[in-house]
Amino acid sequence: MEEQQKKLAGELVVVAIKAVIGKQDPFVTFRLGEVAKRTKTDYRGGQRPIWDDQVNLPVPEGKTKLYMQVFDEDGPREDLISEGEIDLTNVLKEGEEDNWYPLKYRGKRAGDIYIELTFYSAVSFIFILYIFFSLSNLLDLKRGSSISYFPHSYPKNTLLIYKYIACTTQKTTYTFV
Repeated sequence: MEEQQKKLAGELVVVAIKAVIGKQDPFVTFRLGEVAKRTKTDYRGGQRPIWDDQVNLPVPEGKTKLYMQVFDEDGPREDLISEGEIDLTNVLKEGEEDNWYPLKYRGKRAGDIYIELTFYSAVSFIFILYIFFSLSNLLDLKRGSSISYFPHSYPKNTLLIYKYIACTTQKTTYTFV
């Protein structure tokens, strides 16, 4: 379990809002790496289903494609209506992306789906506070002081992401530079 956590880049929040597709009772399945989750079914959603449903997916390091499949829930059967994929490179860098994405069925255009994506890095703010307080004790920071370096033992990507984080504690502001 601990090894799996080390390999996670963060969590992706996927909100399937609506789509333009054929007549069905549709739901969407999202797959990222080995994890797949689905939205609720929009019964009688027809050609313009509205889900406004959120699924959270762990983002394994190195995975940049989100696969989606839209199914028709037809009693005990689930028939594939359409499918598509989203390149996550931009959302992993920027943190958010909302857009219409194309759907296909057997290689032909089968509609569009509106998705809101939000990425949360695995490096938590609590970890940053831990670093901050460890360094402040180490350097005996005074009011108005700033930290201009990090020990080399911390991962470089963690340091770059949080290079300009400001922490306010006990009416004193310390800024990482």
